[in-house]
Amino acid sequence: MSNDLAAVLDGIVRRHGNGILSDRARLFALLRDYAPGDLRAVRLLMTAYDSGAAGRLQAQGGAGPTPLQDETDRMVAGYGASPDLARAAILTWAAFAASTAGGASTQPIRPLPLPGEPVPVRPLPGSASPALSWKAALARWSLVITGLALRLARRLRRPRAS
Repeated sequence: MSNDLAAVLDGIVRRHGNGILSDRARLFALLRDYAPGDLRAVRLLMTAYDSGAAGRLQAQGGAGPTPLQDETDRMVAGYGASPDLARAAILTWAAFAASTAGGASTQPIRPLPLPGEPVPVRPLPGSASPALSWKAALARWSLVITGLALRLARRLRRPRAS
């Protein structure tokens, strides 16, 4: 997995430019396109990307056994990955970082924000907002029920055709 996906990563960067490394969704899509049979490996690679390992390894040039073990341990602890699979993903990013260290400089890879950060959720149009008081909700539902009752009354008043 290590050399194959590292070569695929290198090809993607050569073809699409260094900016692809900062666009997670597009990078993931391109990896799935160029390595369709390795979906599990691609997902592991993107998990390492999300943990920030890719950016740290790129900054270090991908060298040294200590950073590789530290990144593997971080991925195992933070994402619950198997140690062997996490090591393979880290080695892939290290191989990619080592291959780009001597060549053209690439932009640093920024990890995703930590999952603990709150994300504002906007209510759907037409749904009750959480800030709606119970009186306003009662007034809204009373209008809905009144409208349904009027429709039902009209239907019942119509003479039926026999």
